Amino acid sequence: MKEENILNLNIQLPDKETKTLKEIIPDIIKGHTEKMIFTAQIIANYIARELPKKERLYPYQIRRVLGTIKRIEIEGFDSKKLLLLKPQLVFIASKNDSTLGIQYLRDILIESIDRVGEHEDYFRYFMDFFEAILAYYQAIEKD
Repeated sequence: MKEENILNLNIQLPDKETKTLKEIIPDIIKGHTEKMIFTAQIIANYIARELPKKERLYPYQIRRVLGTIKRIEIEGFDSKKLLLLKPQLVFIASKNDSTLGIQYLRDILIESIDRVGEHEDYFRYFMDFFEAILAYYQAIEKD
């Protein structure tokens, strides 16, 4: 079940409402923890199990991204530094060894960054979302 655009992936939420990932991200970035956790599980499962093996996300593809985000967190939120993460994501996803997994993560993170804007609180929710995706992804990979 390969989505042409991961943001169009339909997700049935626990309350039985179905929304696209693009429709859910604004709620996640505004701090809806239950939606964030549920959606992170769906995304991790999708990029770790549902994609063909050669198209899955590889941990080395995201280490630099995680490092950059952690630096922003440690040094204090700076919306300009966060925006500069977008070209880094585009670069990583356009390399020769790029997979659909990293391309999908790029799309999710760029959409999320766009929603953060100047809001430091939203940045914290963005961090939680990204870390939840990675945690569930790693757990699935180890199964």
